[in-house]
Amino acid sequence: MLTEKQMRKTVRTADGHLLWTGGLANGYPAVKCGDRTLYVKRALWEETHGTIPEGAVVISTCGRRTCVESAHLGLSTPGRYASVRDALGRYAAKAEKSEQALRPAPVG
Repeated sequence: MLTEKQMRKTVRTADGHLLWTGGLANGYPAVKCGDRTLYVKRALWEETHGTIPEGAVVISTCGRRTCVESAHLGLSTPGRYASVRDALGRYAAKAEKSEQALRPAPVG
């Protein structure tokens, strides 16, 4: 469970997400614990379900990177998560914009 202090770094949305507004590490919810960075989703998963298997990652199954709602957390592998993210259309607009930048400008 998140501490009271950590809960102040979240916002509950009308559609059921618990969005982290605190610090991020590599774009993911994180807190400093001494000189270590602790990823919030991993801590919540381990607290509820136990040790995370080697090679697994904790993801927000809702597709919201900063969502720390325990009901929205699941385990995946890094490659599988990328396919889930892509299926949800995450980063699609950014990828399309990058492709447009690589196309040659029309002549004429």
